[in-house]
Amino acid sequence: MSIESIKPNAVDLHDELAKDWEQKYAQPRFQRRSAHFLKLIQDLPIARQVWLDGGCGTGFLSRRLLARGCKIIGMDASKDMLHVAQGLSSDDEKASSLFCRIGTIESLPLPDASFDGVVCSSVIEYLDNPNACLAELSRVLKPGGILLISAPNRQSLLRCCLKLAYSSSRLLLAKPWPKYLSYSINEYSHAELIQSLERCGLEVQQMEYYSPVESDLIPQMWIGSLLIGMAVKPR
Repeated sequence: MSIESIKPNAVDLHDELAKDWEQKYAQPRFQRRSAHFLKLIQDLPIARQVWLDGGCGTGFLSRRLLARGCKIIGMDASKDMLHVAQGLSSDDEKASSLFCRIGTIESLPLPDASFDGVVCSSVIEYLDNPNACLAELSRVLKPGGILLISAPNRQSLLRCCLKLAYSSSRLLLAKPWPKYLSYSINEYSHAELIQSLERCGLEVQQMEYYSPVESDLIPQMWIGSLLIGMAVKPR
């Protein structure tokens, strides 16, 4: 989602996407992605915990955590995404959630050890300093707290094809496709993302590949467009 420390106009891009963004979650690939993300904590007792949704967008994951009984603070740099998030929240959800705009996730206006858990979905790919973001997320986690995070898989054949299409279309079209690759500047291998999390003092519990398509013929490391992981802050 959009964070304002990223490449120029990326927040504007997400403002443009906000009106129709929630509808994407009706698509099978988005449903699989969110389910893949949340299954990492499906057996954990998170009711009554306080979670941060960093780069919350329209609040889709925030509302899923609210349904599990969490209290939520959702932060984003896109005012239009936040407007949608606030409008989609029921009265009961508003009593347990707060959505607010921030300038950058690389320097959060929050005290140390504030949260039992943090969600950071499709954010660090857009940042000028993703390591500063990871350090901040670790800082605001309580000891024993959980971080759920996703980032583009550098080894994904799908992402490589999209990057090739983007590079080619830049030469041929006034508006390169896909547009978001103008701003998605950070990608990781499986090992690189684990190392980045460990450098921030987090212990990686799981790191999986998510693919919008299912195949038993091609290894997940090649078709998985995202890395989705769970890390814990040591007690």
